[in-house]
Amino acid sequence: MWARNAAAGGLTTSALLGVDYALAQLEVAPFFPLDIAQAGIKLTPGFVATQGIDALGPGAKLLAETTALVVVVLGGAAIGAVAGRLRLERTWSNVLPLVAVVLALVAAAQFVAGTLPDAISLGVLALSFVGWSIVLVWLLRHISAAPEQLEPSADRGRRNFLWRAGSALLFVAAGGGALGEVLRRAQETALAEAIARGDTVPGAALGAVAGLSFPVFDPSFTPGVGARPEATPPPALYVVSSEVRSPRVDPTNWRLTISGLVDRPLTLSYAELQSMTSVEQASTLTCISNEVGGGLTGTGVWSAVVLRTLLDAAGISGQPMAVVLRSVTGYADAIPLERALDERTLVAYGFGGDALLREHGFPARLIVPGLYGMKNVKWLSGIEVVGQDYRGYWEERGWDPTATVRTLSTVDTGNSALGNPSHVPAESGEVILGGYAFAGARGISRVELNIDDSGWQAAHLKASTSDITWQPWRFAWNANSADHLVSVRTFDGTGAMQPAESSPPHPAGASGWHTLRIHVD
Repeated sequence: MWARNAAAGGLTTSALLGVDYALAQLEVAPFFPLDIAQAGIKLTPGFVATQGIDALGPGAKLLAETTALVVVVLGGAAIGAVAGRLRLERTWSNVLPLVAVVLALVAAAQFVAGTLPDAISLGVLALSFVGWSIVLVWLLRHISAAPEQLEPSADRGRRNFLWRAGSALLFVAAGGGALGEVLRRAQETALAEAIARGDTVPGAALGAVAGLSFPVFDPSFTPGVGARPEATPPPALYVVSSEVRSPRVDPTNWRLTISGLVDRPLTLSYAELQSMTSVEQASTLTCISNEVGGGLTGTGVWSAVVLRTLLDAAGISGQPMAVVLRSVTGYADAIPLERALDERTLVAYGFGGDALLREHGFPARLIVPGLYGMKNVKWLSGIEVVGQDYRGYWEERGWDPTATVRTLSTVDTGNSALGNPSHVPAESGEVILGGYAFAGARGISRVELNIDDSGWQAAHLKASTSDITWQPWRFAWNANSADHLVSVRTFDGTGAMQPAESSPPHPAGASGWHTLRIHVD
């Protein structure tokens, strides 16, 4: 009997998930398994989270989401088994206590995750739990009933009833999921239409980029085979976040506060931020968890207000040491005061000529050239000048507090980590190898290649006018048809060579010379 009760609980919960997913797309209730996943991430000890990121990279978040869904379904099965054991189906009055317990558990997870919804959304979620509880109690009543108490149909025994009821619940689960997807795609269509109208939404065009040409035109340079675009298209910019889902921020209600050790605390609306003196700055952003030769990096033009402009308007006072950046999600990190006062440090509201996409930090984010992405806080809500050190979210989990970008270089040609095939065709016996080099805010002075241990040879660098963007390189190679080993190394703007020693991303970013085995056809 317990197995049937557990099956009833699991199937009823699956149907609840389908309905809740559809409601979430209507933005009337949260999809609570993601809140549970977020709470799990926040409660995970730092060393465990770090090991997960090292092993799985961006897949760690997908694992957290999948685990939360499985936990919810198994939790529903456990509730069904326990409810049947306690004979809760004997009276309908047990529906409300069951709802209260489950709602309290979910609300506790949302509180830990920092995603506790408003009263209306919480009320809609509670109503969905009421429906779930009623269906579960109804199922348990039929399962526990004697065969002769069931509807007088010859083929209607316990097992047959559960089969039909289970099929109906699975249909609700699948239908809710399908409806949710239809609604999600309809939202994407509506967003695209709003972007076309020029409404204040993520991805809306900000107008032509004034006074800045990027990439820089160099008639002597053509990219190598499989090289990534020098200017990363906004949808292709990598996404790594401590948040399971990107927050939906209404720009009409969003406010950015500047507080702490300042003479004149400020509060700015989205329109007021955009009305301030702005800059267009090309800058490369890379993730501290990026592997050698990986794709968690991108470059483009950021539309922004210089952070120093905001700090000067507020008037720094006292004995400041750092500036803490806070997100609407509760995430926070800090940068030294000298970094905050650097004219290249920005509060950005656009990328590639468009308003930031939601997953990239809409309506505003920090851009700090030379520091890994963990310091470039997204979904900014507060800037606080403080007089002491501050340990950010990832620092508390064992990552390097300075987060200074290490010198790196990549071979894009034949790089499977970027989706490029390892088999490269030669044209008239020649292959144009290509890739990038980047040294944070130190610039690049030279790139060298070593093919089949034949010695280091200089690559051709593309013309650059910035030390804070990645540098494309190319190398014309007369190659025979065979397997070849290609290694790359670079030298930063000071002449310092990229370290050869290989190290993993944790705790201070990956290092080592990128080496690929390429087959020339």
